[in-house]
Amino acid sequence: MRSSEQAKLVRDGRGMPEFIFNPRKGETLTEAFDVKGNPSVDRDWWRTKYASTGEEYNFTVAHWAIIEGRFRKHVKLVKEEEAAKLMHYDNMLLLITQDDVIHRRVFDQAHRSFVPNFECCIKAEVNGKIRHYAVSRQMVLFGVERRKAWRVLQSKAGVVNRDYLAQKSFLAKIDSGEISVADAKSRGAEWLAAEIAALKA
Repeated sequence: MRSSEQAKLVRDGRGMPEFIFNPRKGETLTEAFDVKGNPSVDRDWWRTKYASTGEEYNFTVAHWAIIEGRFRKHVKLVKEEEAAKLMHYDNMLLLITQDDVIHRRVFDQAHRSFVPNFECCIKAEVNGKIRHYAVSRQMVLFGVERRKAWRVLQSKAGVVNRDYLAQKSFLAKIDSGEISVADAKSRGAEWLAAEIAALKA
């Protein structure tokens, strides 16, 4: 029972997305690929709610990692007041592309994608209680890599990812100086929501 629940959570957190390749459906990848078994299929992450509060949040690969012993060195339980001083995981991910990782800009303190170690946090519900966790640099980069892999699968299936389009527009504004890095770090989710709304208009 526990293993089946873990398998569901690793899928839902994009750690190992579900897909079906059925060549009988057509002669193109878009026709043959199906990713509909994953939640929030047109978003980067599963949009769900905390059972105890009803607050909506992104269930990321880091949320799944909390309940996996092998990642214990990459997540640290912190008090709520400590978490308030850290950058939210979602906001950090918005500032990074896989290209930033490849070219090691994530280690450049002057670059928007710089990732400090254990200075990002997530909020998770564990055994019915809301907890806060600081995550390692590697956990942030893990999120970037898993997001990229999920976006590739989405594109093969012909799914347009609204978060990806919004992030590209958001980063262009940061890199041009229209939005400051400091503002992006503190209000990233807010900016992303505005970009997504603009795409719908």
